[in-house]
Amino acid sequence: MEENEEITEVDLKNVLKFFLKNLWIIFAVSVLSAGIALLSVINFIPKRYKSSVKLYVNTGMSISNISITGLEAGSKLVDRYIVILESSDTLQSVKNKAKSESESSSLKQKIDSLEIKELQEMITATDINGTDIFKVSVTDTIPERAYALVSAIGEILGPSVDGIIDGASTKLVESASEPEQVSPRTVRTTVIFFFVGAFVSIAVLFIAFLLDKKIHDEQYIIDNNKYPLLAVVPDLTKSSESKYGKYGKYKYGGKYGYYSQNSNNEKGENGNV
Repeated sequence: MEENEEITEVDLKNVLKFFLKNLWIIFAVSVLSAGIALLSVINFIPKRYKSSVKLYVNTGMSISNISITGLEAGSKLVDRYIVILESSDTLQSVKNKAKSESESSSLKQKIDSLEIKELQEMITATDINGTDIFKVSVTDTIPERAYALVSAIGEILGPSVDGIIDGASTKLVESASEPEQVSPRTVRTTVIFFFVGAFVSIAVLFIAFLLDKKIHDEQYIIDNNKYPLLAVVPDLTKSSESKYGKYGKYKYGGKYGYYSQNSNNEKGENGNV
């Protein structure tokens, strides 16, 4: 049992040593992954902007008479308002209102080019914490168009609903907000892909470590075997002193010969050694 624990500890040390040795690969892959993500976000993913407006559903009850039943009725009215908002007639009125109040001719053309189905996909409406106040948002690649459309919704929705639901009306709680970019999140995306690159490179290096069955040095034998190391055969091909290793190139001459460690066949001072 103790031997197994010792082997596991040594293996962990070898893994850590391996990763420290290849730390530059992990860092390089992470930076490359983050760079590719950043360039993709900047050049290929269009920016999207959101503008919102908040409306209050008036049920005709005074503040002193508001009860849980009244709040539930207001919440149900919110659901009805959302359904009415998504209807084709209401959205067409929103388009016409936004176009008529736009001063720029190019913005008018961009609003007019929208199909009703596209506009439906751009609009989201939700109640706020189950109350009789709801929020309508428009998300668009053109910030000016998003602002114009959500402003028109705040003006159109009240009169449109009043003619359908008796005794109910809407009041503007918060006017249209300035468009803010909601996607893509450049910084967040870059950071995420940095860690994704790090994770992938670590996984690949770990698999390479497990598949590597080579003995790279004598320390590996000492750490993973209980038998002593008796001798090591030197690798003469990797010596930096000459292509014949650290022992030089031997030459023969005379009775006993001489040797020289120079590649130019130079002799010693006395000719022979």
